[in-house]
Formats: sequence, C-alpha cells, structure tokens
Amino acid sequence: MTRIEYELILPSFQDYAKRRVVKLLIETGIAEYPYYISGSGGYFFYKNKHFFITCEHCVSSVEPNERTKKVKALCSTNGQSVARIKTHFRDKELDLVVFELDSDYTNVHFKGFQFVTQKNIELDYINFLEKQNNTILIFGSPEDNDSGIDYETGTGTIHNQTYCTFFNEYNNDYDLLNINITRYAFSGDGTYKIPNEVSGLSGSWVYCYKSDDKKVPFKCIGMMVRGKRDSGNMWALGIDKITSFIDRNYFNG
Repeated sequence: MTRIEYELILPSFQDYAKRRVVKLLIETGIAEYPYYISGSGGYFFYKNKHFFITCEHCVSSVEPNERTKKVKALCSTNGQSVARIKTHFRDKELDLVVFELDSDYTNVHFKGFQFVTQKNIELDYINFLEKQNNTILIFGSPEDNDSGIDYETGTGTIHNQTYCTFFNEYNNDYDLLNINITRYAFSGDGTYKIPNEVSGLSGSWVYCYKSDDKKVPFKCIGMMVRGKRDSGNMWALGIDKITSFIDRNYFNG
C-alpha cells in the first residue's frame, strides 16, 4: 500500500476500528481509585452471541472466579455504562480470554460501540496476506500515549493511534502471526517519524485490507497479543484460533 492509498483509507478505517475496540478497566474495590486501565479488548458478535475478547495477561491480576465482577468494559461512548458479563473462558497458552456478554442488556445499552461480525472476518488470512495484500492495519491505545484516569474528576482520557504496516510471516513455532514494526515510519505529511510504542495494544483487533470489498474492506484477522517497537516484531493470535476456542467452549464444537 502506498502512502497516498493509506491517506485515502485512513479516515474510514479509524471510524470503523474505533467503534470495535475499548480499553479494559479493572475494579479495585478502593473508593479513591476505583479502576485502573489494563490493556484493550474487542467486541465480537459470533453465532448470535455477544462476546468481549482480550488477552489473558491483561486480566491476570484478577482471580478467574472474580473476573465477571471486576473486569469492566465501556459499552457506551459517553462513558455512562459498562458491558454486563455473564461467563468467561480462558486459555493461558493462547493468551486468550473470552467473555460472554448479556445479549438482552447489550441490545439496549450499547451506544456508539459496535461488534466485529462473522461477515467481517477473514479466516483464510495467511493465504490472503501471502498472495494478495500483506498490509496490516491496527488501531488502539499504546502505553506511551497519554491515556489514563483522572481520579479527581472521575473521567478517563484515551488517545488512540493507527498503525499501517505489513505481515512478515506465520510463525508455526509460536502459532502466531508475525507483524513488522519499525523504529521509523511515514507520517501524514510524508516525512519520517518514530512510531508510538506498541505495548498497551494487547487485545486490539488486527485487520487486513481487501480493496475489492467496497462495503467493508477492513477484515479482522486476529488480536494483538504482544510486541515491542525496538524488537521489530508484533505478534497476533489468528481469528481462526479465537473462533475455534469459542466453538469448543460455547457451542460444543
């Protein structure tokens, strides 16, 4: 993808992606500091169930039997309500946690946020990335952006960043997508800049770009699990691993 092509799709990608990712909040039980931010997560509508997907390491500070109570995710962009979680399953090896949401509550209270759906995922992502278009798009809030909670006012501030990069390879030893991240990248004005760090993006959706799909060209291919700008590598869990995990645990698949 050229810089000009990227600039053309950037507004529509940002508008699409920002509605499908949210920062995770962990309840502390402390009145003065009721929550802290811990990574990100994505909303997923699959086989008529609503889910919230994130990484195990993002919620590892919370005992599994307390997660449906203490893990919070905003479900309205005005910050007035949080998703209602019913159950959760985890896989430490995959670094994956899947929370099932109360669908009746979700249908009424979700305002502004939207769900990645089955129509908007690409299961054959390796073939697509290797043979057609290796562009990778990620949208989320890295740790070196100035995001956080103002405990005096009770308000949170989230600063998001867009990453346009490329797929390196599928690493069979890790069973993860290897994605490039460099110390220098194009900025909007055509000059070079140092990109934001990628730590803090764990749980964010990863997308490929299908230019022939005029309706929704951004297809979800997985979830960020780890990465470090200076290492040159980001790693993502494939969407097929996520759907297989959901099938096993929620649909007896």
